[in-house]
Amino acid sequence: MPELGFQYELTRSDRRTLSIKISRDAKVLVYAPRRMSLKHIEDFLFEKREWVLKNLAKVQERKDISEIGRAVQQEC
Repeated sequence: MPELGFQYELTRSDRRTLSIKISRDAKVLVYAPRRMSLKHIEDFLFEKREWVLKNLAKVQERKDISEIGRAVQQEC
């Protein structure tokens, strides 16, 4: 399988669905049912790859702007 272009943190639980969340600190969090195969999870992530990369870029941009704002405030 080709590279996803991002790393992710996988959490398995007694849920029924597979979901992806982009955290405020630009981490990709994946939530999956306990019995779901890793292949199925990675196939899903590959299908959603463009969405993940687009949203990672948005979160990273917000994070960068926030850090710049904090740096400017510290200089004042």
